[in-house]
Amino acid sequence: MANSIETPLKTPDVTDRQLMSRRAWWLIVLNFLIPGLPQLLVGHRRLGRIGLTFWLLLVAAAVAAGISLLSGIRPLTGLLTNSWVLLALQVAVVLWTLVWILLTVDTFRTLRLGRARRGAALGVSLLTVVALVAGVSGAAWAFNTLGSTRDLLGKLFAASETVKPVDGRYNFLLIGGDSGAGREGLRPDSLSVVSVDAKTGSSVIVGIPRNLEEVPLGGSPLSKIYPDGYNCGDDCLIDFLYTEAYSHKNLYTAAKYDNKDIGALTLVDAASAVTGLKVQYYVMVDMAGFSDIVDALGGITVDVKQKVIFVDGPDGHLKYHGYVNPGKQHMSGQTALWYARSRKLSSDYDRMERQRQLQTALLKQFSPATLLTRFQAVAKASPEFVHTNIPQNALAQFVELAGKAKELPVSTLELVPPKVTPWDPEYVSIHQMVAEAVASASASVSPSAN
Repeated sequence: MANSIETPLKTPDVTDRQLMSRRAWWLIVLNFLIPGLPQLLVGHRRLGRIGLTFWLLLVAAAVAAGISLLSGIRPLTGLLTNSWVLLALQVAVVLWTLVWILLTVDTFRTLRLGRARRGAALGVSLLTVVALVAGVSGAAWAFNTLGSTRDLLGKLFAASETVKPVDGRYNFLLIGGDSGAGREGLRPDSLSVVSVDAKTGSSVIVGIPRNLEEVPLGGSPLSKIYPDGYNCGDDCLIDFLYTEAYSHKNLYTAAKYDNKDIGALTLVDAASAVTGLKVQYYVMVDMAGFSDIVDALGGITVDVKQKVIFVDGPDGHLKYHGYVNPGKQHMSGQTALWYARSRKLSSDYDRMERQRQLQTALLKQFSPATLLTRFQAVAKASPEFVHTNIPQNALAQFVELAGKAKELPVSTLELVPPKVTPWDPEYVSIHQMVAEAVASASASVSPSAN
């Protein structure tokens, strides 16, 4: 008794060129739609089972990812920000590509195109070559993207444990550093505390002026030298604290400072004391790489309030670099950098407002999907110029939180005149203003957002 069913796909009449042509098209298309199935149909059962098993596992993984997205982005993000998971995915990409190439070559071999019509043979051959090139190219892209992600996670994010929110909020210090020509070390010209409700994503950006004086130091080791705050006149502005910390490295002996950016951590302590918020994390972007990062994200759209002329150089010898007109403007990285830096024809406070505009625009315009589609470019632009102490294992939680924040209005509070006098600040009053801004932002979120 026969143990298998004879079909035209398995045992065709090789003298029928029309049949052999149809058979070739069916088998090669099935190979690309359901790899492994052609082998089962023509009797290569062992290889067919291997191919079909790989294919079903791939489909199951895709379905699981889809279900994960429907239940929230956090579970999937948690996996895709785990270095070991990414390594496993790289191995899986290589294995699947090898199996798929083997299946395609085996299928092509069984087509017996010499018995098919010439047009069909040419078309099937061309389709096979194109599909192989496209498939291998796609696999190479996936492998490289996974590798870039692993490298970026390892270089950029800390291996420390996640801390809990304080009073229901996560507070981040955003530092815009400038280590350009003429600067001794890095100067944090832009300081903002972003306070985010851990449940709703309600956000407040508090802008701290770079020329703030009499800065309290909180628990910083520098308080041993400046017990009454960073107070020594014009030489003790808050944006000097970064380099000041490195001038007293011997004070930073606690284990939490080992191999850490003590300048950024000193600014975290100062920002906590200035605002009255407990700042848990910092993100520092060197302005030298800011334009590359914006370009990697495809540019940024900003609603410009008034014309800004880009100039630099010493007074009396200013050099013109262009301008941006009022209205909604889509800026390249270089234009956005000038927009954030320019103050020669305006003021520090105008510049602070423009910097907050850019920060808000970044929060609103760039979603996890944007980062995924442009990840190669972002990964290439960011490691050298971005530093943070955000733990890698907190990324899934913070990506989910950023998604919530993106859908809500972002409140801003600038600690500038006339509300605050930077050279004679009243920190009790500042704490009250910050607390009111946070409470107002939280109250504006509807109960359904929780």
